[in-house]
Amino acid sequence: MALMKSWTEKLDSKIWLWTYPGKYHGKGLNIPHTTPRATAAFVKRSKPYIFGVFFESASDRAIYNYLYHYTFGKLLWNTETNIDDLLAEHATVMFGPVAKPMQEFFESVERNWLKIASKSLMGDSGPDVLWPTDLELWNNIYSEKEIARMNALLAEAEKLCANDKLCLARVNLIKKEMWLPTCNAAAEFRASQASSSNWVAQMPQITGAAPVID
Repeated sequence: MALMKSWTEKLDSKIWLWTYPGKYHGKGLNIPHTTPRATAAFVKRSKPYIFGVFFESASDRAIYNYLYHYTFGKLLWNTETNIDDLLAEHATVMFGPVAKPMQEFFESVERNWLKIASKSLMGDSGPDVLWPTDLELWNNIYSEKEIARMNALLAEAEKLCANDKLCLARVNLIKKEMWLPTCNAAAEFRASQASSSNWVAQMPQITGAAPVID
């Protein structure tokens, strides 16, 4: 914000902003980066300094973008839009009787992505994201416990809307296109860790004279 403020003071005018809220340099593949709350907060904070925003959001899967594109459009139309009301309305209109577990699913996606990509250092060409290691990602953020919890949210939604074909189709779409790629990536990581645990060697105990290092 300080940089935007200084430019508006230098130019004596608001500025046009170009921002990149999506994936960075091919990182975070198969992990949803849907962040409507962060999007809304950024637009509201930027309002005094800008007259428009170009919102470039590269992604490996288009479905990761839909909710914050929707949020972004709403906020540009009316920057006073209440994000809590907007997301509650989205969950109700999209998922009807399973609005509660589906909204918590999306809230979980945002919380986890911010843990993954919100740390950065400013470099010569802009901010450089400090990505977590695979161990941090799959053991601390998308841990087995967290994946099980989010699986339970989708299972609850599927059960509650079993007799609503349209609602069930939407839940299944989110599960198939947005969530299963993450589950598969986690499973691949855990399988690789399990196989590496077999890479051990037994060193014989040394008796007698101590070894000489030359």
